[in-house]
Order: sequence, then C-alpha cells, then structure tokens
Amino acid sequence: MSTVQSGVLDQPGEPLLELLLTEVVPRLTRLACGPGSVLPNDRSAWPGRPVASMNLGDGLPRVGPHHVHALELAALCQQGESKAAGALVAQLRESGVPIEAVFLQVIQPAAQHLGQGWCDDRLSFTDVTIALGHLQQLFSSLLDDFQCMGPPTTSATCAPETSPPSVFFCTMPGATHRLGVQMVRAFFARAGWRTRLGHGDEAALVSQITAMRPALIGLSLNSETDLRSAGALILRVRNAGRGFRPAIMVGGAAVPFFPKLVERLDADIVSGDATDALNRAVRLLSENSLGIR
Repeated sequence: MSTVQSGVLDQPGEPLLELLLTEVVPRLTRLACGPGSVLPNDRSAWPGRPVASMNLGDGLPRVGPHHVHALELAALCQQGESKAAGALVAQLRESGVPIEAVFLQVIQPAAQHLGQGWCDDRLSFTDVTIALGHLQQLFSSLLDDFQCMGPPTTSATCAPETSPPSVFFCTMPGATHRLGVQMVRAFFARAGWRTRLGHGDEAALVSQITAMRPALIGLSLNSETDLRSAGALILRVRNAGRGFRPAIMVGGAAVPFFPKLVERLDADIVSGDATDALNRAVRLLSENSLGIR
C-alpha cells in the first residue's frame, strides 16, 4: 500500500496483468459514445446544479503535437523494444520537449492507442499486456527526474507559509488501473501536496480516507459501471468523514462520455487533464479555506 507522501512519489511496479485490466479495459468506454450516449456538449439535459469546477474538454481526444511520437512509442512497446522506447523519450527531451508533455502527450496517448487496438481486435491480449508493461516501466523511470525539476512556477504551487494540502487518489474497487492516476498524482506531489494512492475494496478505501482526512479526494472513473457506482462511494465517504468534509474531484476515461452520470455525483471538480485538475484544486481549496491545517 502506498504511504502518504509530500512531494515524493513511490516507484510503481504494477503487474502486467493488472496493467492490461486497468489500461485496456477502460478504453472500452470510448465505444460507449454510440447510440444512446450523450456527449459533453449536450449539456441542456443535465439535471441539478453544475459542479463547482468542470472541464470535460470536447469529447473525443484530439490529436496533439506529439501524436506521431505517441504512435511510435506504442509500436516500440508492442514490439518489446524497451531500449528503443527509452531512446525515443530521451531524444524528445533532448530536443526540448518538457517532461510534462512526454507524460501527457506521448505516454498517455500511447496507452490509449494500445487500448483502442485491443478494442478493435488489431492487437492481442499478449501484445497489449507486454506493451503496457513497458509503458509503465518507462513512466516509472521518469518520475525521479520529474520530481527533481521542482514545483511548477504557477499558482498551483503550495504557498510556503502554509502546511501542504493533502489529496487521496483512488479508483473504484475492481478497476485497479494505475498509469493515468499515477500521472495526476505526480503533478500534485511535485506541487508540494501530500499524496496517497488508495487500494482495496470500498470499506478499505473509506477506512484509508478517514484515517488520512485529506482535503481532496481524486477519484478516477474509467467505465460506465464506475460512474454508476461512484455515487454510493462518495456518499459513504462524506457520511464517514466526521469533522471534515473533503472536496471531491473526479476524472478518467469515462467522464467525457457520460455527463449525466457525472452531474449526479455532485462532485466539486471534474477534469480530465493533470495540470488543469491541479490548478482547479488549488483554486477551490483556496476559496473554501481547505487544506490549511
């Protein structure tokens, strides 16, 4: 189990099977935007009040400036060429590509591309398992450099005169994906937040949250099932949180495709981007005077 950390991340070592179940299966949610699905721009039918801070983007992921590199990285990992994959990332960094862009515009889209390949029957179970394992190892190898860069020079950095705010990250029980939530956690930790990545069933998560008493809970939702189950977990956490009321932040692959379900969660922040999530979290906690203990 990951411990609470301030500005420091543990080196994740996820089993390859878990990576398959967690980084591939969630991509099935992209296929859910067929008949009956509601895209993010269809907000007229959303019930209830808007969440405090929401950024769902424009639906399907856009092709970023490093899309070709993401595809190349996915192919190298699929072929088991870990050294070549590492060399590609090193070349990008030497050319001036920030490590944040490597995470969000190269590694993350590479994982999404591999997952889509499985959904489309272009890649086998073994292909994707091996490829995602290499991606996870590559991400882990970059964490030290990411942390050593120091906090970003933005409003998301914790003020030095205050105690660092805390955030508890988790996925829904049974949806133990890690790569995406680890990336978001890395951005928060680098900005000086105390972070923890929870594990286990619903009871275990509630116990870990009440023990930590975080200012913010970041919940990663990657399927329609996750979204339908999240409300009960959020309510249980809020009922168990005697003496504290953490803000709730949700994100994940399923969020842009099920806005009605997202709205019903009554979350405080909805975001699918690590830097955006961090900025919104700092702003919300500042407004509510949370996280200064």
